[in-house]
Parts: sequence; structure tokens; C-alpha cells
Amino acid sequence: MLHDDYLPAFNRDKIVLIGTEEKGIEDYADDGIIVNDKKLQVDMLIVATGFASANDFLTPHMGLSMGDFPSVFRYWTSGSGESCNYTSSLDVAARLAVHVISTTER
Repeated sequence: MLHDDYLPAFNRDKIVLIGTEEKGIEDYADDGIIVNDKKLQVDMLIVATGFASANDFLTPHMGLSMGDFPSVFRYWTSGSGESCNYTSSLDVAARLAVHVISTTER
């Protein structure tokens, strides 16, 4: 969702969009930034990072039951924490994790 003033704001006389050619900001100065070996004076710097276009299948980050997921053992069960066997289930899960890790190390 975009506000009606969002995109037109980029066309204001005092607004300059700076492309870094995917290299990022090289350095910061008291009155500006260094980008592509050029010093640019800025009054205000708004940095937008973390945007990537989707060109492939969605891939998980820190998820369970995914291929190539490193060393994760599920320590919760299908019951709630108030369940009478919850702590017993955690004990069994911990013992299983210890067994799998120690067997793998051998």
C-alpha cells in the first residue's frame, strides 16, 4: 500500500535518488557520503535495505523441516505446557538429541 504522496515525492527538485550499483555506500563524511568513488553532499540520508526481487522459489530462514537446515531439534511436543506429560516429553526429546549428536560424532 502506497500513500498518494509517496511516489511524487521522488520527483521534487531537492530530492535525489542515488544508485550504488549494488555496492552500497563506501564511506560516510561529516557532510555527505562516498558512493562510486564520488563524494556526495547530503542534508539527510534515508537508507532502504533488504529488498530483493523474487526470481526463484521461496526459501525459508530459520524454519523447521527444510532441507539443509543445520542442527535443529524440536523440543516441543503436540501438547500444551500444562499437559501432565510435557516435561517427560521434553526429557525424551533431549535424550534423543544427545543420542543423535553423539552417534553422529562417532
